[in-house]
Amino acid sequence: MEAKPSPQFKIILGSSSIARRKILAEMGYEFTTMTAGIDEKVVRKETPEELVVALAEAKVLCSISSLLDFGIALDEI
Repeated sequence: MEAKPSPQFKIILGSSSIARRKILAEMGYEFTTMTAGIDEKVVRKETPEELVVALAEAKVLCSISSLLDFGIALDEI
């Protein structure tokens, strides 16, 4: 498979899932893995759709916080 052209942004995978890493790699994407310290078992929502959104938002907030803690400006990523 052909590698994708370099995007104007960087992809950060907020998951430790081997399957998700494999999918992105097979699609030719370059990405950084950053595991968020989120306990997914305590997040409860009415629907699967709401749960997915809530988990994604929590992971983003955790990842942004970690980057800022390391002194990395958001416009650098």
